[in-house]
Amino acid sequence: MGAGTAAWRESSEGDGTTLVLEFAAYSLPDHPAGLNRLGFIQERISLAEVVMTEAMDFGLMTASAEESAEEARQALHSTASQVAYTAVDARIQTHSMETATAHFTAPSALSAGHRTQLEQMARRALATAPRKSVGLSLDGETPPPFLQAMAQLLRRPNGGEARYIYNCRLYRLRLRRTADAKAGEHFRSRGLASGPVVAVDGRLQPAAGGKAIDFRLWVDGPAANPLPLRIEYQPKSYLRLAFEAEA
Repeated sequence: MGAGTAAWRESSEGDGTTLVLEFAAYSLPDHPAGLNRLGFIQERISLAEVVMTEAMDFGLMTASAEESAEEARQALHSTASQVAYTAVDARIQTHSMETATAHFTAPSALSAGHRTQLEQMARRALATAPRKSVGLSLDGETPPPFLQAMAQLLRRPNGGEARYIYNCRLYRLRLRRTADAKAGEHFRSRGLASGPVVAVDGRLQPAAGGKAIDFRLWVDGPAANPLPLRIEYQPKSYLRLAFEAEA
């Protein structure tokens, strides 16, 4: 079993706006399977009017190496005293990006409920990690990080396509929106939606070509900041994830 959280916060000061987007997904190791997994991403974007001037991107996740259902079964009920983590930190400015990646271990007793402590450990590891700077030879505006690109498209009535930057690589994101009356009834009855609910089919793929990743989510159509009501995603052939908002 597991859970997730999402946050969308905006604040304005002077001529600028700061947008903070977060998403976290994690297992609940106290349940019988005992699996301890965590993934967290936070983006802090500075905007001048609607143009991004800077983005700070921080991510933290357990370094799980399972590639098959059998390896995943073996990871259950682990007796390891330490868990391996990977942390990433990036700063995107106009036509440039600086990134750092760090690996560290933490006691297996720490899980999603200790996220603040794990984040502190991650930032200490990143402080001594080598940083890589690259120039971005791109036409037009510098693409944002992933969550910002997603937020921009979710605010468009018809979805569409956008580019985003991750780990110094350029990706493409495509969203297609369709009304879902059944989901609308479900979420309105629970007090989670105020109007028509939209199903969003998404696909992301490296701009240079490569394997595409598909996902699906549902949002409250009229919402100004459309946080997902439900997310469905299959990261592995043996693993299908679904998150649904709680009232």
